[in-house]
Amino acid sequence: MLIPFLMLIPMGFLLASSILFAIWVYKDAEANGENGVLWLLITLLIPNLLGLALYLLLVKREKQLRCPNCHHNNKETASYCEFCGQELSPDLLKQGETNPLWKYALGLLIAGIISIFVIVFGNMVYLP
Repeated sequence: MLIPFLMLIPMGFLLASSILFAIWVYKDAEANGENGVLWLLITLLIPNLLGLALYLLLVKREKQLRCPNCHHNNKETASYCEFCGQELSPDLLKQGETNPLWKYALGLLIAGIISIFVIVFGNMVYLP
């Protein structure tokens, strides 16, 4: 009787990670000039994290300038910060990553995949 209850823990974790992925995709899509609501819906409605995989494969990542005043990410071609109006120079170009939330999203993706394996193999072991 305890086993079905314990299976709710990874299922809840999988649901929570899917919601957190969708929020991250929305924010990242908006930061990259994409339609955030569309990508949010795609991420939520396509099962098994395939929506997230589609997003990561299809969205073009741009190099961005970080404002030294307010730390807002701006497009590479921006002369002024779109948030506070501070003048930007090309030497502020961030090399490599475009969004600091990327590391957290990767960790959640790995945790989500582990949860799927726990659910599948748990059902194989404990169900007759």
